[in-house]
Amino acid sequence: MIGGPLAFRVTSGDRTYALHVYNPSPMNVENPLGGLTGIRDRADVLQSGLQWFDVLNRDIELSVQAPISNREGRFVTQVEVDTGLVNCALLDWVEVEEVSEDHRRNIGRSMDDIRHLGTMLGKMHEHSRQWDPPEAFVLPRVDRAKLNAALVVLRWAAEQGRLPESDLPVLESAVGKV
Repeated sequence: MIGGPLAFRVTSGDRTYALHVYNPSPMNVENPLGGLTGIRDRADVLQSGLQWFDVLNRDIELSVQAPISNREGRFVTQVEVDTGLVNCALLDWVEVEEVSEDHRRNIGRSMDDIRHLGTMLGKMHEHSRQWDPPEAFVLPRVDRAKLNAALVVLRWAAEQGRLPESDLPVLESAVGKV
């Protein structure tokens, strides 16, 4: 797994939830960069992102998954397993059309889908400009070094057959422009 949560659809009574299970070090076997992608799976970063989703649900009209707090009032629950702690989060289920992992299958998406995504991103960016996050809010920063490190991972993924090699020039160009 290269990163991101494992998501499970869980039903209890008449409610449906998304249970996200995060891997604290998602690329630990052949990763040329160690824990580069793991920062997104840290409890403090997850808690901050879920706090923002909670605020988005209250402040603006936007269909994002609403996080559900645990008994301690936190959105991230740490579960002890044989290999250490695993971060978990429970969110309301939002029914959407599945996006394929093979991005080439998403090329035929309608202009309405693209406009909807753009509108959602615009609302989120506008909200972030006026929102004053709490003091403990942590967000990973992306700088030139991290973008270049990400390119190393993408090249590695292409060598492993997880990414079409033909996509690399586009990604390298995008990173160069950013």
